[in-house]
Amino acid sequence: MPVHNFKNIGLIFALVLFPFMVKANPKTDTITFYNGEYIRCELKSLSMGKISAKTVNMSTVSIKFEKVAYIESPIIFEITFSNHSKIFGKLSKGPKPGTATINYNNIEMSVDLLTIVALDPIRKKFISRISGNFDLGFSYVKGTNNLQFNYDLTLSYREKKSKHQISANSIISDNETSRTVNQNAGYALTRYLKKDQFAVFAVGWQENTELGIQNRFLFSANYGISPIRNNLNVIAISAGLVSNTEESQSDTLSTSLEAALDVSYNLFSFSNPDIIISSYVKPFVTISGGKRFRFDSQFQIKWEIFNNFYFSTKVYYQYDSNSPTVGASTFDYSLSFSISYTFN
Repeated sequence: MPVHNFKNIGLIFALVLFPFMVKANPKTDTITFYNGEYIRCELKSLSMGKISAKTVNMSTVSIKFEKVAYIESPIIFEITFSNHSKIFGKLSKGPKPGTATINYNNIEMSVDLLTIVALDPIRKKFISRISGNFDLGFSYVKGTNNLQFNYDLTLSYREKKSKHQISANSIISDNETSRTVNQNAGYALTRYLKKDQFAVFAVGWQENTELGIQNRFLFSANYGISPIRNNLNVIAISAGLVSNTEESQSDTLSTSLEAALDVSYNLFSFSNPDIIISSYVKPFVTISGGKRFRFDSQFQIKWEIFNNFYFSTKVYYQYDSNSPTVGASTFDYSLSFSISYTFN
């Protein structure tokens, strides 16, 4: 594959390595276990039954939440409960193991720890609010001289009632006779509303040579709910409108308005190794500019190799009933393998 096809890899690696080059925050949090042992750390997050924490020696550890007896921290957290309610407060020791005392708005209350399904620290430093993941994979088949390269990068910045997210991913397959590209990049702003409700505003760009899309520019607004969110499962459902401007491979432009549905599901399994399953389905129906149905879906499994490093398998499938390029395929799919790193 020509070198220019990989010209953006250096930038990607710089973004991924950036969190390592920043001075660490002081380790002001304490996690105590049922056996009496404790660690001093910086509590990065609680999600899907697992605490991510950075220890004094700079290593990041993952802790099963069910093993925690007490949490003490001077940091304000967004605390999400199993009934979808949320508060902003500080955590200290509860009256007995497995409980916590939460101080918010000058009010103290005691709760069972396992009623808490998510903790997101509201830190003052900009870099402390950034989290994300990076996947990278290569494959080469000598018989066909086919080289495939894939990456997936996500960076999130969390504020009190909103989240900013930048994402980019690409699958490029190249040999002596053909080259196929499927890549996406975009920005999304999620605004958290009451309990399990949220709104998402997003802009994005796509290219898919198999489906005849040279450039696709998307502007969307969705409203959604998360009916299930606990320490093992998260389901989110949203619907809205999408403005779709496309450039075909013959350089023709078209614009349409679409109705969109987005259903995502995440599952975390405590096993050996730990497993994270994530999936989504996104149907799009054109409501102006002609009859058309599009469908995007993805299924991914990550097996933890060691702390924050995973082996990842991803399958995507896309369908387009009416491509803007005459003669283009109506569907595209791929199976990819990569090594994934997650940071908080």
